[in-house]
Amino acid sequence: MIAYLRKRLELLLLLVAATAQLQAQDKQLTMEDAILNHGLQPQDLQQLKWVAGTSDFAYLKANNGNQTLVRSSANSTKQQDILTLEQLNKAVMTAGAEKLNSFPTLYWGDGSNFVMDVQNRIIAYDLKSGNARVAMNYAEGAENKELDPTMQRLAYTKGNNLYLSVPGEEDVAITKAENEGIVHGQAAHRSEFGITKGTFWSPTGTKLAFYRMDQSMVTDYPLVDIAPLPAKQNNIKYPMAGGKSHHVTVGVYDVESKKTVYLKTGEPAEQYLTNITWSPDEKHIYIAVLNRDQNHMKLNRYNAQTGEFEKTLLEEKHEKYV
Repeated sequence: MIAYLRKRLELLLLLVAATAQLQAQDKQLTMEDAILNHGLQPQDLQQLKWVAGTSDFAYLKANNGNQTLVRSSANSTKQQDILTLEQLNKAVMTAGAEKLNSFPTLYWGDGSNFVMDVQNRIIAYDLKSGNARVAMNYAEGAENKELDPTMQRLAYTKGNNLYLSVPGEEDVAITKAENEGIVHGQAAHRSEFGITKGTFWSPTGTKLAFYRMDQSMVTDYPLVDIAPLPAKQNNIKYPMAGGKSHHVTVGVYDVESKKTVYLKTGEPAEQYLTNITWSPDEKHIYIAVLNRDQNHMKLNRYNAQTGEFEKTLLEEKHEKYV
């Protein structure tokens, strides 16, 4: 009798669960749910990155609002908690920085070390010792920051010029343009053609390629900023169809000699210099040069030492667009 009643109870519970599931499926999604219901948000792995020099990867997980850095291997399903935000803060504050509210972006140097960009400092952390140190400082107001592949140098922009920060030395102004219409180290061509930045480190970090964009000949286009009260007008440079476009060149800065050469990308000046890439031996730079009509592209190779054009590797034409 008891076994019979148990089976009836299990069946009843199964029916209740199935009914609840069907009702949930019939429920209409509201705008409030779509925007504010955190339970409907897909889970993701924050800061999922390969650990340099290993077959491991790391990511952040949150437990009751506390962040923990987790490490796992491509060859294993095991996961290991390697660092909590509390442990990181203890080391960071000992090194002279202020307390962090969350993990900053981590840049892995090898399996035991990473660096962080926080509070106008590049801070290095050693997982083995649990210690942090300030690797370098850089100027306040720095923008468009990019570490070199060795994580020993930092390129950044301030205003319309490009700067370099190296540990133990004063920051170096790579460019010193006074004309605000000439911009260095920032994304050119209005971030078209996949362009997302304006600096390009060589594989060993001994050289830095960068965009130089002269937009002094481009007409101003007015935009209204409604954030302040009253609203105010901000002018931007925008090349309207049929009007003059900016002129872009690519400079190459040598960290050791502190000298810059500009690649001889030729005429016309109103062309697009895209897909800037270094050769592994750092002797050459490759650029996909596109005409303003966007129907003729040349993949060119340039000498990184002299700036001279060397050869066109491939060419593509089309009556409309390439």
